[in-house]
Amino acid sequence: MDTWRPSRRYFFRFWFIFLGSSTIICWENMGDMIHRTFSTAQFNFDAFYGFLRGPVHWLDAHLFHTGYDPKTQQPFPGDNHFGVLFYLLLLVIALIGAIVWGILDRKRQDYNRLGYWFSVYLRYMLAITLFIYGFDKLIPVQMVFPNIENLLRPMGESTRFLTLWNFMGVAPGYQMVTGSTEIIAALLLFNRRTVALGCIVALVVLINVVSLNIFYNVVVKLFSMQLLLYTLYLLYPYLRRLLRLFFTGQSVSLAMRNYQFHSPGKKRALTAVLVGVPLILLTIGGVGILQRYHRHATNARLQKYYEIKTFVAKDTLPPLLTDTLRWKRLLISYSAYTPRPYAVVSYMQDDQDFFYFEIDSAKRTFTLKDPDDSLHPHVFSYSNPAPPGAGGRSQMLLTGDWKGRDVQILMNDIPIDSMRLVKEPIRLIRD
Repeated sequence: MDTWRPSRRYFFRFWFIFLGSSTIICWENMGDMIHRTFSTAQFNFDAFYGFLRGPVHWLDAHLFHTGYDPKTQQPFPGDNHFGVLFYLLLLVIALIGAIVWGILDRKRQDYNRLGYWFSVYLRYMLAITLFIYGFDKLIPVQMVFPNIENLLRPMGESTRFLTLWNFMGVAPGYQMVTGSTEIIAALLLFNRRTVALGCIVALVVLINVVSLNIFYNVVVKLFSMQLLLYTLYLLYPYLRRLLRLFFTGQSVSLAMRNYQFHSPGKKRALTAVLVGVPLILLTIGGVGILQRYHRHATNARLQKYYEIKTFVAKDTLPPLLTDTLRWKRLLISYSAYTPRPYAVVSYMQDDQDFFYFEIDSAKRTFTLKDPDDSLHPHVFSYSNPAPPGAGGRSQMLLTGDWKGRDVQILMNDIPIDSMRLVKEPIRLIRD
């Protein structure tokens, strides 16, 4: 058995505490995934991080002064005040904890066995997370095809995040390829004999993911960097041998020392954990992703794009950009983060209001409900002057009250699949 240098022992204890405690975010992601599989209600992040409100607030008030307010800011370690302070808290705990651990365990000369089992735990965390994210793209459901609202939004009015999501969503084949690479990396990490190759594939994948998250302003920058740090930690023991292999052409062995239990009962228990836990989590995650895919497909078919032909409020209002009452279009759209479609009223200057809506086909009513004012819904009677099949575009006529004015709104139904981006096929040969 080799004797570790004091600095090596300290850094192992530091990374063990810092990386090990940070895996709470991976477990929270799995909890969120399981929750979404069986429920459409909002996941309760307080169950994971609520107990940290006090320590994080104290740390910020006395040391970092970032302006964290536990009364208004959600306790979730994303790209926010809580997230930055969460990682800083883990950093402080790891720095101090490694010193205290070293004092209490000063006679120990190495952590070979503990280091091996910690690496096993860390690579399984990384593999499960990569597999779920990869399967989310392989279906594909992480970045769905742009909804009608995003299809009509001017490029200059879009955010970097929406630009990336629409770019990926409009080409599901490319999204499936990127998801496949994440799944390949995960499968390689599950196997002890292919860990080095799995780390190399994961490194390439995660460098790309972190770059996209940073430069397109996606709100999981810190978590993706955390996964990249896991990969670098797991790859480090192979680094010298890989450098000799790739840069000097030497023959090297990537076999690593491994530890096993001698008791048959412990061996069976370990096998059950290493096979059963990932299998259960990945099965639940896969079922949830498939459910989301079918829900998105259903919602996408319910989308509508109505272009306003005439808007009458006592008099017919011309389509002037200075008009604040007249509608420009009505959209029935949906989002990956909402359980059902919603209505979007677009005005002449492209300002938008969002509503829940209900259609009563028996009473022939179309109701818009403001999310912030459920007591005063807008109830319209509707008819179809030119229903589908009557020739030309189908129409819908709304009659009712809008902002204290009696209005009649005649709308043309524009087929969404008539838009060039939607109907354009992929061609290998273009003349």
